[in-house]
Amino acid sequence: MLGHIAGICESGQPSGLTCPNGRTLYSSVIWGLVGPRRLYSVGQIYTPLLHFFWIGALIPLVTFLLYRYTRCRFWKLINWPLIFIGTANVPPATGINYSSWALVNYIFHSFIKRRYFAWWTKYNYVLTAALDTGLALSGIVIFFCISYPGALFPKWWGNTVYLNTADAEGVAYMAVPSIGYFGPPNGT
Repeated sequence: MLGHIAGICESGQPSGLTCPNGRTLYSSVIWGLVGPRRLYSVGQIYTPLLHFFWIGALIPLVTFLLYRYTRCRFWKLINWPLIFIGTANVPPATGINYSSWALVNYIFHSFIKRRYFAWWTKYNYVLTAALDTGLALSGIVIFFCISYPGALFPKWWGNTVYLNTADAEGVAYMAVPSIGYFGPPNGT
């Protein structure tokens, strides 16, 4: 796809496509170029992020204790490492990537399973296989219909509406303060 679509990694791409992982900040920039001392030491702008070390160690323990004393099955099903590692993909992914599967998962594994167990037992895994197959086939169709011949994606309301937003026009929500960055001043 990168070789067939003109300007895919440029900001003015005609179809509004973006470069894959173009919005992700890689750790080599943080650890090599800038250095952790300027970002994370006491008094720097990202010092509060260090609190997530103890939060990450404490939350699974709290969840275990909640399950142990309440015996609510909900607490046993929470997997905090998976939740935290899932947020690492947020820069290239969006909220809809996570909320859509969470909604479908809730509907089929909570609501339908409880109310229509016989139907769920018969069709749940067929639906899962159909959704996975549909995803794979749509990828093949998109490749051969759009990417391979080098065609531009069709324009319609669903993929041009973002052009009329403040994000697309580059309108800032706030002006940069006189200190040159957002956040508390150094030494506070």
